[in-house]
Amino acid sequence: MDMAVKAVYNEMIGQTFAVLGMAIAKISLGIFLLRIVVKQWHRTSIWISMVSLAIVSVMTAILFWIQKLPSESIYDPRVPGRLVVQVTPFSILLGSWCAAVDFYFALLPWIFIWKLNMKFKEKMSIAISLSLGFIACVCGIIRTIDLGGLSSSNYTGKIRPPLQHGKQNPLIFPDVL
Repeated sequence: MDMAVKAVYNEMIGQTFAVLGMAIAKISLGIFLLRIVVKQWHRTSIWISMVSLAIVSVMTAILFWIQKLPSESIYDPRVPGRLVVQVTPFSILLGSWCAAVDFYFALLPWIFIWKLNMKFKEKMSIAISLSLGFIACVCGIIRTIDLGGLSSSNYTGKIRPPLQHGKQNPLIFPDVL
């Protein structure tokens, strides 16, 4: 049993980094977009997307660790604890918001790229590269749909599909930039 407890604890640490890593990947893409957009509403919408995603990510990461008190009762079934907050709705909110930001950041370059002072080939290259965010959006939608199984009693069995889709998302963005 101690190995299973340690495994779930380590997986929770990994999940925390995954939640924050998704936001950091999108924030880095947002910062890149801020460098090439020219209109104020573009800048404002990118900042709103980045800040709101950061808030939801940090909130979800914190709630993940305090969903039950004491925290040890989350990963050790031998420790009695009481449920403070149900984290699944917040996880679904985060997954949905990540997918929405992926979609927006993939769509936005097609709006502003044509007015930049660049060669047509460079414009197409940037727009198509940044449009790979649509793949990240699809992965985010699939991951969010799979999140419903995380509230089951077979947590270790249900965690595998969302983890697989979570790994695909950061792998897409480094190739874009």
